[in-house]
Amino acid sequence: MESGRRRPTKQRVGDIDYGLIFCVFVLIIIGLIMIYSVSSYSAYLNYNGNAAFFLQKQLKAVGVGFVLVIVTTLVDYRFWYRFAGWGYIVAAILIIMVPFFGDESHGATRWLIIPGINISIQPAEIAKACVILLLAKMMYVMGEEVHTFKGLLKLVLLPGLMFIGIWQLTNNLSSALIILGIAGFMIFVITKNYRWYMAGGVVGFIGGIALRRYL
Repeated sequence: MESGRRRPTKQRVGDIDYGLIFCVFVLIIIGLIMIYSVSSYSAYLNYNGNAAFFLQKQLKAVGVGFVLVIVTTLVDYRFWYRFAGWGYIVAAILIIMVPFFGDESHGATRWLIIPGINISIQPAEIAKACVILLLAKMMYVMGEEVHTFKGLLKLVLLPGLMFIGIWQLTNNLSSALIILGIAGFMIFVITKNYRWYMAGGVVGFIGGIALRRYL
């Protein structure tokens, strides 16, 4: 008879969802084509005839993202569990830094420039991944509590604060709404008590209208 905890199975390369990877690559290619299409003329006029200036910047970001995908794929997903809270804190700090150190572009200040490599990052995008990781950890730790009204409030609180921060500090309502939508979908999937879910949605909608009016 076996004793102790069961050792987790080792992740294998063959377990990768190649269909999902294909879809991601198609979306990346379409995005690159669209970026070049809408920015080539402006880049040609403003960057010494380099029509591919913005495309080249995006390719750098794609390269960094590709490396990160490989790293995170080879690491057991349970490894990231311990960083869920810290990730949220780092994302919140980056959001707070935007009004003070952010780079302004086209009338909006939403990016931070990484010194030395001249690559801009948008903290709101980092926040999306961190909110997903944090909510997943909270749902796991809370167990059956996620089906209670108290549990629902706990799950909504931190994404709600991130929503307000991104909206007010970076003036990026679209990304803020995406984070709120991600949180709402995750809670909808996990909850059994849809009455509290619907009640929370109504309260959140009314609260959003009030914030829009007074902030």
